[in-house]
Amino acid sequence: VFYESRFGLLQSSEDAPELMHRVKLSFLEGLHWCLLTAAGACPSWTWQYPFHFAPRTQDMTALK
Repeated sequence: VFYESRFGLLQSSEDAPELMHRVKLSFLEGLHWCLLTAAGACPSWTWQYPFHFAPRTQDMTALK
């Protein structure tokens, strides 16, 4: 229900696994960007997270 309402994604959809993988990787990339920026080395001023919502924390543990 969370992903359906936030991302318009049905779990039974063929595109669901690939989209979820992109969401998770983009989120990790965003965390990495924040850490580098906080350390004083901004890797890119133009990078932005491409989604409106973050993945659920419990789904991040299943990242492959």
